Amino acid sequence: MMLLLFVILLTTFLFSSFTVSFRLQTINRVVIYTPVEIFENSISLLDVEDEDDMYFNRVKLYDGLKTYYDANIKKVFKNYNFALYYFSGDNKALCVSDRCKGVSVTVYGNYIFNFNYVRTIKYQIKEGSLHE
Repeated sequence: MMLLLFVILLTTFLFSSFTVSFRLQTINRVVIYTPVEIFENSISLLDVEDEDDMYFNRVKLYDGLKTYYDANIKKVFKNYNFALYYFSGDNKALCVSDRCKGVSVTVYGNYIFNFNYVRTIKYQIKEGSLHE
């Protein structure tokens, strides 16, 4: 009888561990592999004379990320949010203008029970390469 109880508890533990691990992998896959095209499509090319004038359009970037995360993360997260931190160039200083060359995206939410998920990815416009 005690052995049967042990087997049931062990099976339950292993199944829930697998489920938690699978959900975490899904969230990581969505966040870490956020399509670069979302960032590329948000680069403003109007009034650009050379490569140094390119910058992220804040509205396009937010809308693109919101659409992507809503379609992919809401399946796993019940409540999530993301924050955008814009920085200027290689010095990573806060960018307060509308013409920022770098962005840091932090995705966070309650994963399961009291476990919170936080992951940050950074993208920067430089020398033809967007992904950092």
